[in-house]
Amino acid sequence: MDMDSMEEIVIVGGGICGLALALALHRKGLRSIILEKSEYLRDTGAAIGIRANGWRALDQLGVASELRHKAVAIPRIRDVWIDVGKQEEILETGEFRCVKRNDLIKILADALPPGTIFSVNMDQENAYPTLHLFGGKSIRAMVLIGCDGSRSIVAEFLGLKTARPFSLLAVRGLTNYPNGHVYPHEFTRMRTGKISVGRIPISDNLVHWFVVQQSTQSAENFTHDPETIKRSTSNIVSGFPSDVIEMIEGAEVDSLSLTHLRQRAPWDLLLPTFRKGTVTVAGDAMHVMVPFLGQGGSAALEDAVVLARCLGQKIRAEDLSNCGRPILIDKAGEAIDQYVKERRKRLVALSTRTYVTGLLLQTRSQLVKFAATMLLVILFRDPIGHTKYDCGMHFLQDLSSFSNICSTLILRTTNGLLAVICRILVYEIITHLRPSLDDKKSTLCAVILSLYTLHWFFTFLYCIDVVSLTAVLAMYLLVLKKKYLFSSLHISLLLWKSLNLHHQISPCTGQRASNPASGDERCAAACSHASRSDALCRYARRFSPLRCSAGGERMEGDREKWEYVEREWR
Repeated sequence: MDMDSMEEIVIVGGGICGLALALALHRKGLRSIILEKSEYLRDTGAAIGIRANGWRALDQLGVASELRHKAVAIPRIRDVWIDVGKQEEILETGEFRCVKRNDLIKILADALPPGTIFSVNMDQENAYPTLHLFGGKSIRAMVLIGCDGSRSIVAEFLGLKTARPFSLLAVRGLTNYPNGHVYPHEFTRMRTGKISVGRIPISDNLVHWFVVQQSTQSAENFTHDPETIKRSTSNIVSGFPSDVIEMIEGAEVDSLSLTHLRQRAPWDLLLPTFRKGTVTVAGDAMHVMVPFLGQGGSAALEDAVVLARCLGQKIRAEDLSNCGRPILIDKAGEAIDQYVKERRKRLVALSTRTYVTGLLLQTRSQLVKFAATMLLVILFRDPIGHTKYDCGMHFLQDLSSFSNICSTLILRTTNGLLAVICRILVYEIITHLRPSLDDKKSTLCAVILSLYTLHWFFTFLYCIDVVSLTAVLAMYLLVLKKKYLFSSLHISLLLWKSLNLHHQISPCTGQRASNPASGDERCAAACSHASRSDALCRYARRFSPLRCSAGGERMEGDREKWEYVEREWR
């Protein structure tokens, strides 16, 4: 690399995201260079958990197969609450492995030479960003991409807000068992009080672990001496099982790290442009998040694949030598805009889910906890939905998303209609059969109705959307309008007939429903019940297919309707 020269694409930062981006650009035939402030690639650290979406990105980069041989599959997650002696097992439906950070770095690096950078500044008088290096040298870049972490200098140049510290300190490390460990291939999360311990096997001899505790002090106030970190962490987990303490005491000193977790709020991802000229960011420089979903590394890999694809679609290798500079700037700007547009939707969803989860764990207010829980239930119904994203199938994913939207609309509409019909069925059964029941059975029917209504409310709240709400309102309008042919009871009877229930047993009496009561008897029963329950009688007058008057007389034209319903029932 010649100093004081023009380079096509310059990547600042030689971490996971920077190396993955360089490799992805190489797959597209685009040359790039990586500038890293340290003399060596940053292969220090413990490990990183990669979910299914991250492995899809690694497949796109062509390195997934090699990495899979270095890490065992994790088929389940086990949560353990030590204080109450409770545990829960969750099956992992997608691919989940934990890999050593230096294994991932070395595979991605592929002999990419690191540079040495002192600071990054931008030449405001030129269209191209200029990187001023140590020793007075400089590089002008056609495209500059900051992959320099949560304290990114490039992000600062773009005007992004500084990532906010989270009130959690995390200690991470690796423990090697020369004779093999006895832990099953599962992600174990143990909690007691304000301390959490996680353990993930990497291989049959190596285990990755982390300890998280709440703290309002910054990590800068603590010592980063590995031996001190090990001793203090052992004291912190004194209330955990003995094997946890032994695991931490036997940790590899070089792998230990103490980190004050940081995050960028969802609204900080909604407003910024993430582009100034041909400068942008990726990875933690763009969307640092706390590791509650374990998506930080996987999202960075997705950034690399998507950004390389967008640049590859707008810029070809021959364009770099044949096109004029203004044309290249325009094409690079369009590619970055497309990248930001595609990633913003994905990252806001991930960040929101992570932020709300952190709020739930951090706050002491029961009201805030309830609100956070309701947001998670309403906005993120699928607990593993964030792992189903495929960054390498953009076009097909758009088609799939459209197909999923159409099928979801049909499914939700059908479910909404069926839910309303079932509610009407329950109301009609209780309304028309309750007058003939004794008090005990009437109370039982009322309890059943209350439980069903409560269940329906929470089910609807869980699946709430415009389609379901519209379906519910439309069905109620159909039922309440007197001019419509099919009354609520008629709909109920047709539903029973379609389910082949009319020839089985009556739901309240337990007898065969071969001789339903006549219309006169039902009308008289409903109206005579007024002395016992005025409200129920008003409901009967409103919804009964005979629409009884106060004196029990049928309104004109209802005899033919009831005879038609009777024929349908029989």
